[in-house]
Amino acid sequence: MGVDATYPHWVLSLIETEFYEPCENHRDSEKVKYCNFFCMDCTKSPLCDLCYSHNVHKGQPVVQVN
Repeated sequence: MGVDATYPHWVLSLIETEFYEPCENHRDSEKVKYCNFFCMDCTKSPLCDLCYSHNVHKGQPVVQVN
């Protein structure tokens, strides 16, 4: 793509996000959860599988980074 290409609003956030960091919300769980989900609507911090499964992002486009 050229310099003038336009990208969806979430692409730059996805590229700048650091994945596989311990989840701030689930640090005290029995097993440390690492964040490898990204919500394309919220574009804030990445999510772990527990955060994602709480349906906060239900109906929103979410990608899993492997």
